[in-house]
Amino acid sequence: MSEMSAHQQLPSLAAERRRAEYHPSVWGDFFLADDAAQERMDFDDTSKQQIEDLKNEVKRIFEVAASDDNPRELLNLVNHTQRLGIGYHFEKEIVEALKQVHERSIESVDGPSFASDLYTTALMFRLLRQQGYKINSSAFSKFKGPDGNFDESLETDVRGLLSLYEASHLRTHGEDVLEEALAFTLTHLASTNEKLGPALIRDEISRSQRQFNIRKGLTN
Repeated sequence: MSEMSAHQQLPSLAAERRRAEYHPSVWGDFFLADDAAQERMDFDDTSKQQIEDLKNEVKRIFEVAASDDNPRELLNLVNHTQRLGIGYHFEKEIVEALKQVHERSIESVDGPSFASDLYTTALMFRLLRQQGYKINSSAFSKFKGPDGNFDESLETDVRGLLSLYEASHLRTHGEDVLEEALAFTLTHLASTNEKLGPALIRDEISRSQRQFNIRKGLTN
């Protein structure tokens, strides 16, 4: 008989005892409650071990990406852990990862080869600036056309636009390229949001906009 079915039958057994004129036990359901508490403790211990195992696995992934000298993977790892709200578990790994990314980013005056696309460039800019690194916003100039405006071909790169939109909220006074980036991304993300079918992308756009509207409200 399973533990669940045994517990379910306890009330009927107690009723039979009362009909036989036995007095209810002075212990009541003390031992049942104690069993339930023990189950919760066992579950908590198991959960804690699973969490520790997962944390160690994430740390191992950080180590592999760092040893492989893979800045793109490091950026994505930092981004994912922070978005999931678990970045505080990996503060040391995040600091080391962004330090490595920054060192690679300043190797070439033309910008790092691993950040040639809009998504990675904007992600690198945002994460490094959030960490306190001085990173030049001129990195976004390569995405402009001969007319000095952002290339219209970028409007189909939703992932890149979202990344640029988030990066633009870390602009400082006088960073015209990021002011232009904000206007450009708002225009095209609003248009894309109306035309998109997949709800997941629409939700991601809305989430990003809410996140930075809240941050703006807190800093004003």
